[in-house]
Amino acid sequence: MLTKKCIHIITLLALTACGGGGSGTDEQSPSDGSGSISRMPTLSEALSTQNIRVLDVVVNGAVLNAQSSETTLGAINRNGGSEQIYSGRVNGKIYGIATPFGELPVTATLTSSNAIAGIQDGSTLYDLQNGTVVVSLYPSSVSTTLSAFSGTRQTSDGVITNLNKGDLDLSVQWVGANLGGSCGQNQFCEGTIGLSGNDATNTTPSGNAHIDAHGAFYGPNGSEVGGVITVEDTGRLSINASFLGQ
Repeated sequence: MLTKKCIHIITLLALTACGGGGSGTDEQSPSDGSGSISRMPTLSEALSTQNIRVLDVVVNGAVLNAQSSETTLGAINRNGGSEQIYSGRVNGKIYGIATPFGELPVTATLTSSNAIAGIQDGSTLYDLQNGTVVVSLYPSSVSTTLSAFSGTRQTSDGVITNLNKGDLDLSVQWVGANLGGSCGQNQFCEGTIGLSGNDATNTTPSGNAHIDAHGAFYGPNGSEVGGVITVEDTGRLSINASFLGQ
């Protein structure tokens, strides 16, 4: 009988640049008060009066607006500003200064070793960290691969095995996510999600699965990226993952 359950976050948050809080189609870099456009603030410079865009995959990506709190921003700052410059993870949630409208490049590849995942593949449980992130941006779509994790594997007999980076031949694939449109400005969603690799058993969710995933680009020129993935296919496959890249 399984005695361990892997649980990871499934919420994506993005702080807009100063002066944000519009519809998501008219975001601009912050002004210095003279009417000229100044540089974007880093995450550690973010103000408590800035708006937070919340994409919660539990409720199918509903977009909510809320004020960031001193407590939340204090937690970000205590983490050294963020794992990156314009985006970071606090208590599993992704926060970021959203890329302004019109600044996203046509194509790009962003990478890191900053993915975490809780996966149930059949009767096997994985609690994974330090995964390699590769996010490929195309003119109208985004594809993401999370692989080469470290962590633990627990089999149906309760045996737990420690995994060093590279021991596990299993990756999370999010292919063909739509960029922009109904997903939001400089954000991506939908697409196809599954597992690949020799250690994967159930690689493709069934037609009964609940699947939801959202990502966003952060910083000037989309220099950073973050996202969350959730798949719930009872008895077959469960994926709860988050990632950051640059």
